[in-house]
Amino acid sequence: MSRPAKLGIAVLAAALILGGLTRLRFDAEVLNLLPADLGVVKGLLWHQRYFRHSNELILTLRAPTADRAATAGKDLAHLLREQKHLTDRVLWQPPWNEDPSALAELVAAAWLNATPEAIAELAGRLAPENRQATLESALDTLASSLSPDVIGRLAYDPYGLASLPGSTAGQNGVDLAGDAFASPDGSFRVLFVRPAQDTGHYSKAAAWLQQVR
Repeated sequence: MSRPAKLGIAVLAAALILGGLTRLRFDAEVLNLLPADLGVVKGLLWHQRYFRHSNELILTLRAPTADRAATAGKDLAHLLREQKHLTDRVLWQPPWNEDPSALAELVAAAWLNATPEAIAELAGRLAPENRQATLESALDTLASSLSPDVIGRLAYDPYGLASLPGSTAGQNGVDLAGDAFASPDGSFRVLFVRPAQDTGHYSKAAAWLQQVR
């Protein structure tokens, strides 16, 4: 075989290899290897994307009215919390509704990730020479506002610590009035249950789920 022929074959082989490499897709997500049209696969992908704790059990309940759903969620949460050998934590409503210290931790984490400009604005609002003006502004707003959300927020947060940068009337920040555990009409609720013991192995998780049921 002549030298030009060998060179041509080498160039062709290199082109084929490069073409094959461009079609390769490296994906560390095992679930993407399963059929994407299966509802179970979609649910697992959404769970990994939107829920932080992979070992939490998500319970859902529906009732004819918001009051009955809230009562059922509260009763079920209390019942599960009594099972100390099964559950470590059960959430059926925003944690700060039952433990105000949880709100302080959430607000602190949010401000920790704020921009330097926002931190500087907060420092100026809390400066000794500006504190009185900040309080007077909050009092004026409380006296004139007709919004229950604004009144409830400022009554407990006159310095606006829970109003994050870019928010308006406490929105787009730490939502004190909203309930992410319920649907807009309140008739559908979710509960998050954390096991008391490690359930990393699927057989342990299945056994724990059966006990909870």
